[in-house]
Amino acid sequence: MKLSGFVSKAISLREAAAIIFVLVALLPLLLFVAFLSVSNLISKTEAQFAALMALIIACLGFVVFRRMVDQIAEIELGAFTLYPGSYDDYLAQKAARQEQLEAAKEDLTLREGRVMVRGAPDRSVSYADVIRLSKRTNILGQGTLIAKHGPDGSEVVMDSETGQGYGSAEWHPAVVSCEVEVDVETGRVEVTRLHAELYVGRVINPRLCELQVEGSALFGLGQSLFEELVFDTDGRITNPNLSDYMIPSFNDVPQELTVHLLEPEGVTEVHGIGETALPPIRPAIGNAICRALGVRIFELPITPEKVLRALQKKQG
Repeated sequence: MKLSGFVSKAISLREAAAIIFVLVALLPLLLFVAFLSVSNLISKTEAQFAALMALIIACLGFVVFRRMVDQIAEIELGAFTLYPGSYDDYLAQKAARQEQLEAAKEDLTLREGRVMVRGAPDRSVSYADVIRLSKRTNILGQGTLIAKHGPDGSEVVMDSETGQGYGSAEWHPAVVSCEVEVDVETGRVEVTRLHAELYVGRVINPRLCELQVEGSALFGLGQSLFEELVFDTDGRITNPNLSDYMIPSFNDVPQELTVHLLEPEGVTEVHGIGETALPPIRPAIGNAICRALGVRIFELPITPEKVLRALQKKQG
């Protein structure tokens, strides 16, 4: 029901978009022809001919625009309308539908990164070829995992009052190292180099995983040096907009930002990356500033004002 409603909505939006296109293209032309006719710049016959030509052009535009929207809808909704099952179902159905293997879907099996015909291992096609020939740039799926036991077999039980117990089926250790430069006259801190390394289990998409970690690094950079909510004496936020709430810009990105994904050989478990690298970034930057200045700042973000106050306190 949900998928059908989504498709119907897309179709209705297609019709509406085409009609809007016609109106936007046709009305100015008709108004312009009417203006010329009223101003006696063209004859009545010429005005009628111009209006007819404008109507024909608008109708052709309607057909062309509608076809364009059809193609977009086919690309965006194809995975839902044709393959509402799992990722494995998608691969099998796609291979069968394209007649790459000349076999029914029920006769296909997935093994070792390939779609194979049962009883005929020489007749197979790789996952990559299935996706490439389908002309799709990516495939998105969703699912739910409820883990009851950890990797060592321990039951996942957490005492909410004491905080003791095995609270997660997966742990995501990460380490971060960085190098900073501090201007002792202005208090400005610049992170020149930052390296993040974390255990990720089995990597499904290496590039997207690296980008996710890089995003976590920049998120942590903002929390460490820029982002701060300021309240007045009545508890109201005084910097509710990005004009006052500071976030990192492209100029604040470290000149050298590197990521290493620790994927032990033979590992099979798949972990959610999320913002795993975020927690160690703040102490790493704080420790680097401490080693540079010889004074520790305990409050985030470490703004130039706080750096200057810490230096003044150190000097006497």
